[in-house]
This record gives sequence, structure tokens and C-alpha cells, in this order.
Amino acid sequence: MTDKANHLFHLPETRIMTKYVLLCLLGFLIHACAGTLQPARPMAHQVVKPGAILKLNRDLTIPPDQAGVRMQYGKFTEYRAINQWYPNCRFEVKNPAPAEQIIQPEEFVITQVSTEFQFVAAEQIKLAAFGIGIGMFGNNGGPTAEVMSTSFYIQSQTQPKVRRLICQHWEDPYDSRHLLLEEIQQALGDIIEFRLTPAL
Repeated sequence: MTDKANHLFHLPETRIMTKYVLLCLLGFLIHACAGTLQPARPMAHQVVKPGAILKLNRDLTIPPDQAGVRMQYGKFTEYRAINQWYPNCRFEVKNPAPAEQIIQPEEFVITQVSTEFQFVAAEQIKLAAFGIGIGMFGNNGGPTAEVMSTSFYIQSQTQPKVRRLICQHWEDPYDSRHLLLEEIQQALGDIIEFRLTPAL
């Protein structure tokens, strides 16, 4: 038998072996990926439902002529000191007042949970440390970052002026997501905590 004939004789067998090896490799990759991929973790708005409790553990002092106080890394902070790329929260009342407003420790009932996003321009990123925003889009007409926020609306019979806790962070517009409950809790520290099921 010539070399050419011998080559033609073994060609189908070679193709079968090649397909077999490729199928085995594919099966191995699928098995390996299945072992490493984890199910998506639920966002805070998917976990916290109306009827849950937002527990304030200490007094909140809202400055005059303002309607809220900000927190990050478990501490109270001013707007200009916040790193917008990391989780930060703001406890809000319904209206500002000429004098300080003191919110006393209480277990507030969450009545509504909502999410929102908006785009941030390049100019806003540059001036964020000064609390200045001058437009919605950057020089190239496109967004530079996306603000992903989650709001927990609350009510109280004894402190009816409370409004909500809003937590947010900046994200890449092409790979954005809302905050996890653990990330929000890290921003709040022990100042505020969530109880997902009301006490009996």
C-alpha cells in the first residue's frame, strides 16, 4: 500500500479521534466552570422588603437648613469628604429646618424600597470633592459614571418628620449594579442596622 493510500485509509479514524479529544476537553471545561461559577448574590432591594425594620441605634443630628446627614465607613461625614465610588448613605427628613433636628433612636418600619440610577459627567467627577455639579454629560457627550442608588422609605408615629435612608455609589456605566445589603451595612457601621423580619 502506498503512503498516499495509507494516509487516506487512516483519515476517518484521525477525524474521529480529534472529535473525541475535543469533546472530552469541552466536557472538562464545562465541569470546571460549573464548579467555580457562583449564583448571583441578591441586591439589597431584593432582600429588604416593606415591613422590615430599620433600627437607628444612636441620635442623628441634622445640621440647620439641611434635610439629611451622611455616613460612610460607619461614621458620620460631610459630602465633600465622601468617596463616591464606595457605598455611602444619607438619612433624610422631609424638610430642612433653621435649627438642628435631632432624630432619636427608634425602630422605623420600612414602607417602600426603590432603586434609581442617573449618569454623572466628567466635570461632576472632577468637582465632586467640592460638592459641585455643572451638567449631565462630559465633553464627549457621554456619561462618565453612573450613580446607583437604593432608597428605604420609613415611617414613625413618634417622629413623623423622617423620610428615608438612601444609599448609593458610583459605577462604570458599562458594568453597573446596585448595592448589596452587606455593602450598605459597611457604610452604616453600627449607627443603623436592618432587621428583615419584624419582631413578634
